[in-house]
Amino acid sequence: MKKIFLFSLAFGIFTAGLQAQNLKIVTVDMTRLYNEYYKTLEANEKIKGSLGKAQETVEEMVKEGQTLLEDYKSIFEMTQNDALTEEARLKAQTDAESMAQQLKDKEREIQQFRQNTQRSVQQRQQTYRDLFLDEIKGVVLEVSRERNGDLILDSSGITALGIPGVIYSDPSWDVTSLVLERINASAPTEEE
Repeated sequence: MKKIFLFSLAFGIFTAGLQAQNLKIVTVDMTRLYNEYYKTLEANEKIKGSLGKAQETVEEMVKEGQTLLEDYKSIFEMTQNDALTEEARLKAQTDAESMAQQLKDKEREIQQFRQNTQRSVQQRQQTYRDLFLDEIKGVVLEVSRERNGDLILDSSGITALGIPGVIYSDPSWDVTSLVLERINASAPTEEE
C-alpha cells in the first residue's frame, strides 16, 4: 500500500513538473503602466490644478483671517484704553468678544475646507486609479492571450518581506512596453 502511495505521489509530482514546463508566463510592470498611462498623467494634471485653486482659496481665507485678527487687536486695545468712557470700553469688549468668535469660526472654516479638499482629492484619485487599472488590466489580459499566456505576474510589487514579488524573470516574458504602447495609442496628440 505504501509503495502505491509513494508511486502515485512521485507520478503526481512528475506530471506537475511536466505541466509546469508548458506553462506560458507573462510579466508586466503594473506600476510603470499606471504611471505612464496618458489618462493617469491627464488626471494628475487635473488634480494638481484643483489643488492649486484650493490653495489659492485657503490663502484668501487666511488673508481674511489676518484682517479679522488685526481688527480684533485694535478693538481689544480699546478695551484697555483708560481715556475712553466705561461705556465705550464695554462696547469695545463686546465687539472684541464677537470678533474673537469670528476668528474661531474662520479658523474652523479653513480647517474644514482643507479637510474637505483633501478628502475630495483622495476620492478622485481612488476613482481614477480603479478605473485606469481596470482598463490597463484589460489590455494586459488581451496581450497575454495573444501570447498564449497561462500566468501573468506583476513584476513591480514588493512583498510583505520587502523583497520583489518576482525576483527574476526572462526578459522575453515582459510585455510592459507592448501594453504601454497599446494603452497610449488613443492618447490625444498635442495638436488636439
